[in-house]
Amino acid sequence: MKAMALRLGHPDGRFNLLIKPGRLWPALLLMAACAALALLSLRAGALHLSVEQVWAALQGQGSRLNVAVVQQWRLPRVAMALIIGAALGMSGAIFQSLLRNPLGSPDVVGFNTGAYTGALLVITTIGGSHFQIAGGALAGGLASAALVYLLAWRRGAHGLRLIIVGIAVSAMLSALNSWLLINASLESAMSAAIWGAGTLNGITWSKGLPSALFCLLAMLAALTLKPRMRLLEMGDDSANALGVPAERARLTLMGLGVA
Repeated sequence: MKAMALRLGHPDGRFNLLIKPGRLWPALLLMAACAALALLSLRAGALHLSVEQVWAALQGQGSRLNVAVVQQWRLPRVAMALIIGAALGMSGAIFQSLLRNPLGSPDVVGFNTGAYTGALLVITTIGGSHFQIAGGALAGGLASAALVYLLAWRRGAHGLRLIIVGIAVSAMLSALNSWLLINASLESAMSAAIWGAGTLNGITWSKGLPSALFCLLAMLAALTLKPRMRLLEMGDDSANALGVPAERARLTLMGLGVA
């Protein structure tokens, strides 16, 4: 007997998610692996804890040291790692679908480099705070996306042209980033290098929650546009014929992917 697919939402509604059994089991296995790694991360460290101690600390029980280590130090890093990883994975899936090319990830088409340029400008010019740097990165990513889109426009912005233009823009932005680092002060250059390498050290709930909320909202917005993304995979002519404005949908999805 053939297994039935699970549908979340209404077939004609804005939120319409079809879960096929063949994709459900790999997703469940990945979720189990993430849970196991999260538990390992909560246990491991200079202060090694048992599973029972971790579970008690999550409920606010046990020694004050254990509760502080688990709830205030390790849990924010684990939660942000899971959320950021999911956001990066969804961003890559969006661009691979839009460009209809497995090479169409944000780092290849230059949007990651543009985000680093925006962060570098904030760090080297005003020495901004955590949220100002994040805002600069978002602005830089969106600006680089707009530049790639405009340069690739020829009666529409299609997959292969976006990739080629994106690689060229990424190379130019990389040169600009090197120039900014060379001319920055030693302290600013070191801060920028650490930011560019990426780290979850020092993440707290106050720093992580706004970013987590932003990522979750962007991912939910992208899920509502999944039907349009599927139609875009059939080609612009087919999408337009079925009532989906191809260029507007592509721009919206690109913005969400960058975010």
